[in-house]
Amino acid sequence: MNLKGNERPQITFDKFETKHDVVMMDSYTEKILPFKYSPSFLEKTIAHNGEISIGYLLQISDEIAYVTGTKHLDVPSCLHRVSSHILTASVENFHLILPDTVQDIRISGHAVNIGTSSIEVLVNAEIISCADNTLGIRAKLKDLTGNCITAPTSNTVFIAKFNMVAVNIETGKPAKTNSLISTNSKERTAQELANFLKNTSYISNKDTTVSTNGRPETSKSASNLEADAFDKRKNSMGGYKLVKDTTLQSAFIVTPQDRSVLGYLFGGKTLRYVYEIAYITARMFVGSNVRMFSLDEAKFHSKVNVGSTIKLTARVIYSSEDDNMFQVKVISNLSDCNGTFGSAEAMTANFTFLSLDKKIRNVVPRTLKENELYIEGLVFGETKKCHRAGQYITNRQLRLAQKDTKACSCTAALKIIQHLDNPNVVTFCQTKAHVNHVPGDWDEVRTFSLPSEAIKIIEDQLKVAAAVEMTTLLYMFASDENASISIWLNVKLAEQNYCIFEINLSVYNDGKKQFAFGFQSPMQVSIMRISQSFCLDATHSISSRSDEVLYTLVTRHPQTGKGFPVAYMVTNNQTAIPIKLWLDHLRIKSSFVPMNITIDRSIMEVNAIKEALPVSA
Repeated sequence: MNLKGNERPQITFDKFETKHDVVMMDSYTEKILPFKYSPSFLEKTIAHNGEISIGYLLQISDEIAYVTGTKHLDVPSCLHRVSSHILTASVENFHLILPDTVQDIRISGHAVNIGTSSIEVLVNAEIISCADNTLGIRAKLKDLTGNCITAPTSNTVFIAKFNMVAVNIETGKPAKTNSLISTNSKERTAQELANFLKNTSYISNKDTTVSTNGRPETSKSASNLEADAFDKRKNSMGGYKLVKDTTLQSAFIVTPQDRSVLGYLFGGKTLRYVYEIAYITARMFVGSNVRMFSLDEAKFHSKVNVGSTIKLTARVIYSSEDDNMFQVKVISNLSDCNGTFGSAEAMTANFTFLSLDKKIRNVVPRTLKENELYIEGLVFGETKKCHRAGQYITNRQLRLAQKDTKACSCTAALKIIQHLDNPNVVTFCQTKAHVNHVPGDWDEVRTFSLPSEAIKIIEDQLKVAAAVEMTTLLYMFASDENASISIWLNVKLAEQNYCIFEINLSVYNDGKKQFAFGFQSPMQVSIMRISQSFCLDATHSISSRSDEVLYTLVTRHPQTGKGFPVAYMVTNNQTAIPIKLWLDHLRIKSSFVPMNITIDRSIMEVNAIKEALPVSA
């Protein structure tokens, strides 16, 4: 792809390396589509009606989202050099406003919201002019990057949100992504726009009553569902058409030309294929010209290998005479090794179309399944699983310090429904009860993630603290630093029953001013006494003096299941002596008798542990 963006050094992350913060423009990606400027380019991408191919725009948009997500990961694009890769999970609200005439278009994308392994990418297409460009399209537009993160304008062709997910190439499991920092008001506006695009639809239902549980009032039982719903809709309409009569099916085999760099069916190709059958279905339903108004939602449920046979089924699931618009749902199914198409869905998509020439007929559901599809056209919602759903099975032998998994095979689910005719009312319905755990128990604390609101508050406080010059030293109890530390250890902490370690190391270093001191709270001592496995690590550069080091012993908390520090030591002697003396102190004063201690590659720490704790060594 002929892509452009802020260039950054390419870094290969180690499997255990910590990801870092990036800004929004680091992932910026764009592609120029010279439909008007280059007749030869238009010839390759033109549709049957002389307009720009919408299927091609969908495919390129997915490519932009893919490259944007890859840039956010900040890794090389060579597959054999990276440990994680980007896949498309879903597309939301691809609202299309094609120009009346063929124009040059720029498609750009940038990451706007980041989860643990997910990346929300905002893809924007707008009309530009490639005329009067003697140096080439990219040279003329190279200075416009900073203006691309904006709200919709009169030149906007579409804005869509792609939900990408980072996965580990070897295991196929979600991989951690970099965090995202918004640096200005334009970037924050883009994040707000992405949130606005979630679960937005353009068809409004005005003539069907839906009860509070999300089903038509005619749906009182399975036995009378067909007759009641059909008669009510039929009698209230003039011309109508049954849902089953709008169904269209096709199939294709995935070829190597359709694959992504991972070797699976590329998401952009899938979007192009499902749009084509949706468009044909829409034309057959109306019997005249139609135009895609929006791709309301597309979800990718599974990966598809090269050589697989895909069956596409499209049908009109809802229509609105008042708006002259209707929805087409496309479902793709994979065939098994026997050539039989299963019920598992590889991908689903909902399109909204507009009839350009003729008044549309109403579509009428008759069976239970068709009524469920019809309801899907009336409401938008999603089902949330319990955070303890699923089951984790380790491939390795259990370790003493292994953290308990939060997955306990809970089947609880919460269905969330928003009605299009009354978008201010949202229905929440718990469809299954919790099993294998009790919500609200103390053991549940370790399974919760910190809320995004709390994370935002912490980030804001850190930013404010970093910007304020510190004029008050909170823990300075004397003008002399050594005297202040002595007061803090032997008076302030001693009053709270802290276990104190303090030693003058000058006798070991020819009179040089070297020290070592440590401390433990009563709670830390109690946790240490019942624990068997620990981690020991050193933190350097804790002050303006480069030789000062903080040593920390960490164990697993028995209730939260997360890391818990149980002892600290500060020293300016970077030999094994202070570590050995500190461990001796912990063994005598705090009953520190570990079964094992995990450290990094430090011979000094190894020697200290062997001398002070021969059993652990």
